Amino acid sequence: MGLVLDNREDKSLAQLCSYLDLEVRKAANRNGNGFLEQVLSCSGVSSLIAEYGYYFDPYSFNRGYRNNNDSFNPELGMLKLCSEIKNNKEVLNEFLNEVFMRLHGIGVCQHSCRNFYF
Repeated sequence: MGLVLDNREDKSLAQLCSYLDLEVRKAANRNGNGFLEQVLSCSGVSSLIAEYGYYFDPYSFNRGYRNNNDSFNPELGMLKLCSEIKNNKEVLNEFLNEVFMRLHGIGVCQHSCRNFYF
């Protein structure tokens, strides 16, 4: 069995998610999974919040005590989310534009990302 390479789109999505990890992590640390909820709601796929929210929430709560969330991994959450919606290019584009606009709003992106396409 030979080596199977990822297609260009999958590779680009993985690189993009890796690139955005630090800034999305900072936003998630400030807002918990509220960052993801806002992005998904504005992208029209709020039904995915429950499935992916734990990747974006740095804390879990048990009996009123705040604990670190071992599943907190925005990069992996972004990658899994993008992989799920990548077949619908319009939704993927809206999702990524929302991420970039929100990061731009906090001074991360220095260029316009309104027409971000794969």
